[in-house]
Amino acid sequence: MDINYKAENKENTLNLEKRNNQNSGIAKPALYTGLSIAGVAAISIIGKILYDKSKKDEKFKEITGERVVNGIKLSVSDQKWSRKNMFNPNQVYPLCWNNVSLLFLAGPEYRSKKFINSTINDNKIIKTIDYTDKILKNQNLVDCFSGNVEIDKNYRPIPDNEQNLLSQYYYFLFTDVEKKYDKSTLLDLGIVDMYFRFAILGEAFNYIKFTIENSIEDVLNNGKENDVEKTYSNSSFKVTVDSYNVREKGINGLKSILVDFRRTDLNNNKTENFVNFFGGNDINFLKEKGYYPTFVAIGDDRVDYKGIPHWMGAYIIYDKNQDIKYFLWADGCNSGLKVMSKEEVLNKLKKYSHIVVKYSSKDVVEEFYTPELMFNN
Repeated sequence: MDINYKAENKENTLNLEKRNNQNSGIAKPALYTGLSIAGVAAISIIGKILYDKSKKDEKFKEITGERVVNGIKLSVSDQKWSRKNMFNPNQVYPLCWNNVSLLFLAGPEYRSKKFINSTINDNKIIKTIDYTDKILKNQNLVDCFSGNVEIDKNYRPIPDNEQNLLSQYYYFLFTDVEKKYDKSTLLDLGIVDMYFRFAILGEAFNYIKFTIENSIEDVLNNGKENDVEKTYSNSSFKVTVDSYNVREKGINGLKSILVDFRRTDLNNNKTENFVNFFGGNDINFLKEKGYYPTFVAIGDDRVDYKGIPHWMGAYIIYDKNQDIKYFLWADGCNSGLKVMSKEEVLNKLKKYSHIVVKYSSKDVVEEFYTPELMFNN
């Protein structure tokens, strides 16, 4: 049976006032009455303090030892990193892609404002970054491995000239860096310093590696800025370098490189999408160039998600030797983050047809994605 507590409390209050009025002529000891009021007030205050403390302690207990999540052992520094930098936006259909954009913008290097173009202030993207920082600094934030966070729709970034969130669900933050937010692109803002987009037909992984490595080499050594379209092909495959862009004169050097992999079938023959690439551990193929994957956006086309792909995101955490330690996988359809091994994630990534990877420079990885170097156990 439903109980109307508000109505019941109101009725009790009226009855109490009625009895007080009826007994108004009876003398009451002033000291007794004063002590009662003070006592009730003191008890209420103490009770609230204890309750608030217990609720806070319930969510943010002091980290003193290891924790196992999804079968993976997290050190004290790992847990401190996750508490400071991770949350899982709750799924609201069909805004999974926007959730991944929020996760991407919540990257610790962006929230620090260290590499963002300081000449641009009032901007939708900057406001979104500040919003994610506010979420993570909330002392009542739910444990990132146990629950999700509701997102204020006013802080979901919408490109200029778009009517609403739903009008651009496919060409969003990751898939079109040329879109403008308050007249500035991700390249203008310093969120991304270099962007590649590949349309891949067949098995063309060696060409991808060759093309990206040489393009980065051109920029690092010669300062070349490119916006090109090239096609490499032979009898069994073709790869089109749709475009790649470099932020003008790189204010802080190349700190963030976004690589957009789009895989299609060749001659309608179904093949495993990225089995030779991610399955061969090539996600870290730019390591020798000084760039390491720190975030992955995954378009899941393997499930029926009402006609559009479902997007998920994962952060990549490193050990002090710059080796991948584990992934923190965020899917708003599930409660809390999942900790996954490198092998498990690479096995998943090779199955999908659209993956966007953010590569960060070595100094960024050491400062922002290596818990062992960031926190003292």
